[in-house]
Amino acid sequence: MSGERTQRMTTGIERTFRAVPQVGSGQSKTALYREILLHWIYFLDPVTGETTGMKLDKQIEGGLWKEAIGKERSLYGEFTYTFPDGIARRLVCLRENVATY
Repeated sequence: MSGERTQRMTTGIERTFRAVPQVGSGQSKTALYREILLHWIYFLDPVTGETTGMKLDKQIEGGLWKEAIGKERSLYGEFTYTFPDGIARRLVCLRENVATY
């Protein structure tokens, strides 16, 4: 068994937010976002420790969030998230997370 390389792995969780489509019309609508937790498995080179590949293991839906207005706060959670458009927005959770972590 000498000289045999064994596959090494590690895991990571990525937190992202996806826009929730809203029904209705008007300017008074607040943008809502669903929290998504992505559980990744990373495959590592046994010698260098560099990532050689990755696989999405599971995806869990979390709480419902909205953009904070002014100094709005939430007992359920607050988070500043940088969206793909490069703009950081402060989000507040509307209710407890429904995900089972």
